[in-house]
Amino acid sequence: MIPPDRVGPQTVGRQCQIIVTGLMMGVLMFAGIAIVSTPDANWNKPKLLTNLGIVLVGTALFARAFVLTIITRNQIHQAFLRESPELDAALAPVYLNRVVLGGAFLEMAAFANLIFFIVSHHWLNVIAAGSILVLLAITFPSQGKFEEWVDRVQRDRM
Repeated sequence: MIPPDRVGPQTVGRQCQIIVTGLMMGVLMFAGIAIVSTPDANWNKPKLLTNLGIVLVGTALFARAFVLTIITRNQIHQAFLRESPELDAALAPVYLNRVVLGGAFLEMAAFANLIFFIVSHHWLNVIAAGSILVLLAITFPSQGKFEEWVDRVQRDRM
């Protein structure tokens, strides 16, 4: 977990935006390289690596939904045990960790699909990586989303 004194509730939204933008830019840059370096891509019957890439997307979505929930729940519990006078300050590092880990799960699947695209030359892998980028864009963090999340956590704890 990131130390609480390094993340403030006023800036956590911006910090998350910078990190997620970096994750997305890495995937975009590698996608460009993969597409340019694979001129003979096709729509033929998917190979094993193509199918494995799709399975990795599902695994990443599962990890983001369930594993991340378990990790976050434990960190929230620890934040409440600290009995901080400002709950926002205690939850800011938890939110940052949640965003970073969730983005990392998805980024892994996107990079794997792009590597599989280079090897198997199947466009389905590019579509899988692109769908992950769309998901990262749709769930892009903000200060408002952090504040809504803190309110939701407080309601759930009562």
